[in-house]
Amino acid sequence: ESKWADAFRLALEGSALSEEQIDLLKQFALYQRQRTSGQDIFMKRQRCELLIEYGKSIYANKGLIFDEKAKALCVERAPAENLQHIDEFSNIVSDMGLVIINYQTNGCLISSDVPVIAINPFHKPTIGYGCMGLILLFPISPNHLVVIYDKKMYPRFKDKLYVNITNENEVKNLNALQLSSAEKI
Repeated sequence: ESKWADAFRLALEGSALSEEQIDLLKQFALYQRQRTSGQDIFMKRQRCELLIEYGKSIYANKGLIFDEKAKALCVERAPAENLQHIDEFSNIVSDMGLVIINYQTNGCLISSDVPVIAINPFHKPTIGYGCMGLILLFPISPNHLVVIYDKKMYPRFKDKLYVNITNENEVKNLNALQLSSAEKI
């Protein structure tokens, strides 16, 4: 946490960030996402669906019928600890871009106990870390937002670490998104 705090402090100062500090901000986002019960449910469901598909394939290759008993074998276990996968996920998001937006507005950003918002307009049913189009957002102050994004899909902030924005409506929309995301998770 002290390394994260140092990276946040430098980001709030508008200082240059090393690759290690940028990676720490990405790591923070992953930890915050992985610790929620909503993410736990998502990962269990995803693993279950994957095991069922594998099971169907294996049974079909052996000429067997994939019945309810076989399906039950696939769903009985799920990962107990989502945080154990952070290193793997860190590798997946390592090529994503990061920009820190300074909102020079009257309105302030809000946060919650689930501060990281994950959206992907290209993959609405899932928010996989490896899916093209992923965006992770989280405020680090009432006026600063960290955005981790697929830089191949969204070139707007490419090669920019800091951006100033004065759009009041954007802050209102981000706050609404924060509330709906926290409620969902």
